Amino acid sequence: MRPILYILTLLTLTFTTVLAYPASQPETDSKFTPSRTTTGRLLKNAERLSLGLPLLPPRHLFSPTRALLRDATPSGGSVPPTVYTGGFATFYSQGGNYGACGQLHSDNELVAAIDQTHYGTDFTVPSPECGKRVKITNGYNGRSVTVTIVDVCPTCPNGNSIGLSTGAFQQIAELGDGMVPITWNYL
Repeated sequence: MRPILYILTLLTLTFTTVLAYPASQPETDSKFTPSRTTTGRLLKNAERLSLGLPLLPPRHLFSPTRALLRDATPSGGSVPPTVYTGGFATFYSQGGNYGACGQLHSDNELVAAIDQTHYGTDFTVPSPECGKRVKITNGYNGRSVTVTIVDVCPTCPNGNSIGLSTGAFQQIAELGDGMVPITWNYL
């Protein structure tokens, strides 16, 4: 059965090759030699199939890496930052305690604790989020503050929420507000 399948596949692919490349096409043009064309690859795959070998992959597969490199920057300039929505800003007192990033900060500093979704769950080492700068905008009044991530917020309401030092929270809201809706992005 295999030899018949092999012969039929070869005949079909040969016929396709003849139709795809007119006789006027010079044989010496390396751009169109069977080994460098889709049809040539099909012929090789037909032979490999008949021998029970795995097929060769297509030459022009989608590559996420190539797509990321290609689409990294739009033709107009830089990529806009991802804006996280649906979160809330709360505030907390530093209380003379070291944050999860291993540093001591005062309540007046513009620092923040990010939710575990972004920070991670391994508290034995500082997170890659430590030291990143974030711009936070109050959804009610549009006021913004730029803070540095220095801690983790295990009690934040959701993954896009951030706990702010009292000094940072006062830049965007009154302490009496307690919790305000925010949008934020990394800088």
